[in-house]
Amino acid sequence: MDNLLAFSGGVDSSALFFILMDRGIEFDIAIVNYHKREQSIKEVEYAKHLAKKYNKKYPRTYPKAYST
Repeated sequence: MDNLLAFSGGVDSSALFFILMDRGIEFDIAIVNYHKREQSIKEVEYAKHLAKKYNKKYPRTYPKAYST
């Protein structure tokens, strides 16, 4: 696969996901969870849901939580 969508789970990357799908452009998705925001868990779950529903690959490893 040559195209990788950097997916955040937000409105912009979600819209781009469906634009690419609508145009028949092949891509996989990647999302990084830095464990900095509580909502990031939901964003990762949403990315997994879309990947499964639309048969997209996505990375299954994420950085471990860290403190600053």
